[in-house]
Amino acid sequence: MDNLIAAYKSRLQSALPDIARYHSRLSALNDWWGKITLIGKINSYNIATTILSDMLDTRKKFTRLQQSLIENLVQEQIAKQTLDNSQRAQVAVDLLIRNLFERTADVGFLATDSDIRNFLLANNDNSRLEIKTRLKQYVKKYSVYDEIIILDSHGNVMAHLNDDNPITHCQDPLIQQTVSSKDDYIETFRYSDLQPNQSASLIYSCKITANSSLSAPVLGVLCLCFRFNDEVSGIFNRLLPKNSNSILMLVDNEQKIIASSNTQFAAINSQMSTTIGNKIALLAGTEYLISTAKTQGYQNFFGLGWSSCMASPIQAERKELSKANNNSQLHSGITESTLFSDQLNDVRRQSLLSQ
Repeated sequence: MDNLIAAYKSRLQSALPDIARYHSRLSALNDWWGKITLIGKINSYNIATTILSDMLDTRKKFTRLQQSLIENLVQEQIAKQTLDNSQRAQVAVDLLIRNLFERTADVGFLATDSDIRNFLLANNDNSRLEIKTRLKQYVKKYSVYDEIIILDSHGNVMAHLNDDNPITHCQDPLIQQTVSSKDDYIETFRYSDLQPNQSASLIYSCKITANSSLSAPVLGVLCLCFRFNDEVSGIFNRLLPKNSNSILMLVDNEQKIIASSNTQFAAINSQMSTTIGNKIALLAGTEYLISTAKTQGYQNFFGLGWSSCMASPIQAERKELSKANNNSQLHSGITESTLFSDQLNDVRRQSLLSQ
């Protein structure tokens, strides 16, 4: 964080409303010291030389304290914001990964369902109606899916849940990849003709075999299509403060935004660095303080390696410091609070010595 503040020191001081206000007030006081000193020089024949020297010395000390106070206020405010941003970003991606971990169990469990296996073996209209009812019952219990598709090993759709989905045959390489895979499941996020009306789908696929063994003859492929947008929007809404100007984003391992709480400023498919830490960057012409977190995983499941970014505009109002509307309030806050750093408390001690 020290490197961040050092690189953007002047911009942060002018951009943060509370800091700019305190800087203006302190500068005005410093100017008054200059005027008083000047008046003292003009009337020096009526003033003792020691008093004039003390005035000059006091002004120098005040200038040093002013610089130190502003620098520490910037550091305290940025530290608070980056901590909050980092925590929210971390929770966002980890909560999503934990929820997706459960989906990996769903697809493996449903792929071994005897009703689905018997449906592929029977392959008739009566069994198709029965299996569709079975899928509806499953989605009623687990509402996180907006489509379930059962295909044969050649990509022909044998049954699916969503009547608005026009899919009859799938040419997505995902089907053959799943058939030949030795893994328990395959997780895919991109456009797929399995859901042609969506720009991107999060799909969990698993091959359906003649028995519970993955090495048994393959009867077909099961695809569970996760309600990705609904899930991510729910997480973002829970984590973002009410009426917040901040933005939460989900970024893939190619540094492309795949979900955003504000697409006007952070558009889907636009690039976003996933370097861990804090930085200041422009989003739609506005400077944001951005914190990035990679998933910590859940039970050794890390999904597709996504990261989450929390961005807060550096010119946003800071209600906590805005309450300190005058110098006395700022003075008493530093005196009484243990939340301030040693550096800020030292500024206060130095100011008392200068009185």
